[in-house]
Amino acid sequence: MVNDELKNELPSNYDQLKTSANRMSNWRVRLDAVEELGLWKNKKTINVLMHIMNNDAVYKVQEAAFHKLKEFGEDIQLPPRKKET
Repeated sequence: MVNDELKNELPSNYDQLKTSANRMSNWRVRLDAVEELGLWKNKKTINVLMHIMNNDAVYKVQEAAFHKLKEFGEDIQLPPRKKET
């Protein structure tokens, strides 16, 4: 994605996306929310993506948030994969 395609304002469905991003019962819904939030470069969307990258239980969702944040130009590192016990 080219940065010119990013939108700087908040999406009209921001609250719904934020709720979906935190829906712990379905990781695919969270992944979809990350993809949508990644289209909107805004302080609030960046904060949500940072939280997901650092705290989501599913590594694939963490990776998706990481890649969206990198596209925004954020200086971040992908958290290490948690070892399953």
